[in-house]
Amino acid sequence: MPSAPAYRSATRPPRRSAAQQPNSAAAPDPGIDVIAHDGRRLLLRPIRPDDAAALRRAFDRLTPEQIRSRFFFRMNELGEALAQRLCNVDAEASAAFVVTDADDVAPADVEIRAEARMHVDAVTQSAEFAVVVDPAFIGQGIGSVLLRCLIAECRRRGLLELRGDVLADNHAMLELVRHLEGEHTIEQGSEPGVSRVRIAVPPATI
Repeated sequence: MPSAPAYRSATRPPRRSAAQQPNSAAAPDPGIDVIAHDGRRLLLRPIRPDDAAALRRAFDRLTPEQIRSRFFFRMNELGEALAQRLCNVDAEASAAFVVTDADDVAPADVEIRAEARMHVDAVTQSAEFAVVVDPAFIGQGIGSVLLRCLIAECRRRGLLELRGDVLADNHAMLELVRHLEGEHTIEQGSEPGVSRVRIAVPPATI
């Protein structure tokens, strides 16, 4: 499997890590630069309330199979109300990140190319996750970057495990997990045709 996209240092003031203050109310996190395998320059940052329109456009580009894999049922469109809820994240219980066109693209032309989110279960010290990538950017290592971003966010919060239910025919996601470094398992889920993914969160290094 090809290596993940490179992070690129910017000539402007350094960006904060995506694992730091993912949805800060004080100031928007500018994110970090990511270079896809084919050289396209992208931006990884926390989702923002003003992303709702772009998120709806991103949904429209997904294949029916991707929509089923992401939501576990078929949807014809992402309604405005749901898009608003997905973009207004409760920072105490959740985190969500997007990969967008780089900020050297005109703001009106910036599109969301991938999304990842997690919801914290404080009782089990774990988080449920979901990742989806624009069909035109599959195979560029973006999913790997987002999954590692979620793992880093779990570690920042002191969580022990990142987990999720994945449709058994979602081979791209299962392969992504299999190629992760560190401890992880893929087992039969609670329903037929569903796999349960568990990714151990490595402890923070001093």
